[in-house]
Amino acid sequence: MARILVVEDDALTAQVIRDALTFVGYQVEVARDGEDALAMFIASEFDLVLLDLILPSVSGLEILAQVRLRSDLPVIILTARDEGEEKVTGLDLGADDYITKPVRSDELLARVRARLRRPVSRAADRVQTLGDVAVDLGARVVTVGGEPAHLTPTEFRLLEILMEHSGVTVRRDDLVLTLGGEDATEQALQTHVSRLRRKLGADGDRIKTAWGVGYRLAR
Repeated sequence: MARILVVEDDALTAQVIRDALTFVGYQVEVARDGEDALAMFIASEFDLVLLDLILPSVSGLEILAQVRLRSDLPVIILTARDEGEEKVTGLDLGADDYITKPVRSDELLARVRARLRRPVSRAADRVQTLGDVAVDLGARVVTVGGEPAHLTPTEFRLLEILMEHSGVTVRRDDLVLTLGGEDATEQALQTHVSRLRRKLGADGDRIKTAWGVGYRLAR
């Protein structure tokens, strides 16, 4: 049965959602704040995310942006009736659907079933090439001209994101959020991008700087 991540800081709402989903057999994990949600999403594989927009520590919109940088996993946002603007922003950022709180179990289950019918492309199933660069997203191995490139985990993640958004400028703020820890600064990001370019050899020049905005991978 599908694994679902529920991100909801209100204990009662989270329990109602968990009970409805587990009753019909779904496996459910609950995160009560944004930081825990991001950590759980990165550490485990889920089939769908139910995401509250108003959260402690990291907002639901920020979490949605991070999910969309990494995956096309179905995301259903949970909104209060007076959060219309946030709902629209969430849909613009790539949410698949929304449910207005208080949550009705029958509507919740119907929307979850509908979204789980959609096939999701997994990074682990894809191997991508870029000139002389081959990126095995499942094994997390990069070769340049057939030779290992020995990327750090951070460099690999940056390359993965840029390849997933090939031809589109990814904002610096979004990339910084993927670094985490002491690396979560624009200066650290610039350093990692510079090292990544060198390790990719001639194809490193495909990583273009959009000054004042972010970085773009040119095919």
